[in-house]
Amino acid sequence: MEEVTYWNKEMETLPREKLEELQLQRFRERMQYVYERSPMYRRKYDEAGIKPSDIQSLDDIHNVPFTVKEELRESQAKHPPWGDFPCIPPEEGVRVFQTTGTTGIPVKVLLNKADWYKHFYEQFMHFMYGYGIKTSDILFVPFGYSLYIAWWGFQAALEQAGVMIVPGGAQSSKDRVRNVFDWGATVVCGTPTYLL
Repeated sequence: MEEVTYWNKEMETLPREKLEELQLQRFRERMQYVYERSPMYRRKYDEAGIKPSDIQSLDDIHNVPFTVKEELRESQAKHPPWGDFPCIPPEEGVRVFQTTGTTGIPVKVLLNKADWYKHFYEQFMHFMYGYGIKTSDILFVPFGYSLYIAWWGFQAALEQAGVMIVPGGAQSSKDRVRNVFDWGATVVCGTPTYLL
């Protein structure tokens, strides 16, 4: 059986020139999307004197102002609960998450179907193939899920790909180790600090 090393071979092996063309196209599309839908980003770009149409090359991206998490926190404090940076109205949301809060007040995240089922799926499938996980694997996840996105996104992508997932939250470490063997898990997914 041939080992699969790419999720999307065409995209992952593009020649540099084609990759840069695609990066420019997608950046411009995303910036235009955000500019049209997010009051915070429109304001931010207008204050910086930059419009999506100003991005003519990858070098022009250097002129786009960075966003830091504190700006998102301020936006949510002024416009609770989501802030004025989301590009979708709350009624389109299908998933909500928040950051961990390790550097300050957690930032709430609102996702619609396209965000969740398409973009996150694509992202996490690249991880899956990069890690060497195959659809024939049995994945054990030793975490209770909460508002933090990481494990949810990984699980959603693997489910769509047909990987069997054994949830291991709300168990003692002893029970988790037993379940890894009882279920025949071929992959255990977790943070290094927990697994070691």
